[in-house]
Amino acid sequence: MPHSHDIIITLGDADDPAASVDALPTRPGVVAFEGRDASTILLAATGDMRRFARSRLGLDPDAPPTRADLRGVTARLVATRVGASFEGDVVYLREARRRLPATYRAGLDARRAWCVLLDPDAPTPTWRKFDAAATGGTDEPRAIGVVIGPASDKDAAGRLGEALDDLYDLCRYPRELERAPKGQACAYKEMGRCGGACDGSESMDAYRARARDAAGFVSRPVKLGVSTLEGEMTRAAEAKDFERAASLRDRVGRARRVGGKGLKWVRRLDRLHVLAVQPSPRRGWARLFRFDGRGVEAIGDASGSIDLAGAGDVLERVLSIDRPTPDEPLCLEQGETLGLLAQHMYHPRRGSGRLVDLGEPIDAAGLRRHIRAAARAPADAPDDGTTDREIGA
Repeated sequence: MPHSHDIIITLGDADDPAASVDALPTRPGVVAFEGRDASTILLAATGDMRRFARSRLGLDPDAPPTRADLRGVTARLVATRVGASFEGDVVYLREARRRLPATYRAGLDARRAWCVLLDPDAPTPTWRKFDAAATGGTDEPRAIGVVIGPASDKDAAGRLGEALDDLYDLCRYPRELERAPKGQACAYKEMGRCGGACDGSESMDAYRARARDAAGFVSRPVKLGVSTLEGEMTRAAEAKDFERAASLRDRVGRARRVGGKGLKWVRRLDRLHVLAVQPSPRRGWARLFRFDGRGVEAIGDASGSIDLAGAGDVLERVLSIDRPTPDEPLCLEQGETLGLLAQHMYHPRRGSGRLVDLGEPIDAAGLRRHIRAAARAPADAPDDGTTDREIGA
């Protein structure tokens, strides 16, 4: 079903197909090439819809002849104009699922959503890393514990798990923990960095409590947890409790690793709340989206001339949106959307607007700056840095 803002171009036996295609704007967008039976032949996200369509229909004499000419099999084009690459990716993924359900996943190879799963109530409460965009979270039908992410890549997810082990003295040798209370203690117990649940020196209930503390630490942005520890360290030093201050200084260093390279956005997914402030196709406006761990939702457009009161109203509306805590495992669609978001979190494209972490303090003035910056993006400039992405039937 076409959207109200779609541009539909019927080619058929047009005498001048190039003139028809030139009705497409030279702007970022998503273009579907449909056959005579309304089936989707090709779907593409591009920074310049007119250039891309001319190239794939053999209407651009300067384009290298490296791909098949689709003019003979294309009956019409359905194009959706977007403000920037973020919205283009959202629309592209949505349309790919709808139009090409059997083949679209082949075009998502780079859309990874590396996360860490930690279940404090599991028989062996240790973490594992997984790609939510590939697995949909888990193939287990039950609740699975705490999903933490996204990290920038697989290695970063591993560093996240290791940093949580280090911060909360969790077990580094899961096989020994599985044998508890008959496992063999490691050097970390000797150093006082592990309670020794594996050999029974510590109860499994006490160990699970630390695992829950680790899950609690990533319930909010890591930098806020680090700031809390720094405050405790300062107060200990002021009270001349230097031993505690030194211990907290070591803990601050370990806590910073949880939010280190490639881990800036990690959070419990049921607490991840992001506002995307993006250029709008509408000149002088910004387009707002929100992500809450379940998917991306369009909020609406905001004028670049917005005042503080108006920005405050927008912020209040965004923050008041009901966000029930998911009580089921991630589904495949959620994982794929998280992979899309992770790309923009860790590899932002030129002109792609701003992602705002709503888990951190934000005020109306800050939101107004983001809206005004996004609204200043040129409304008719081709190619915002988007690389053409396409998938066929």
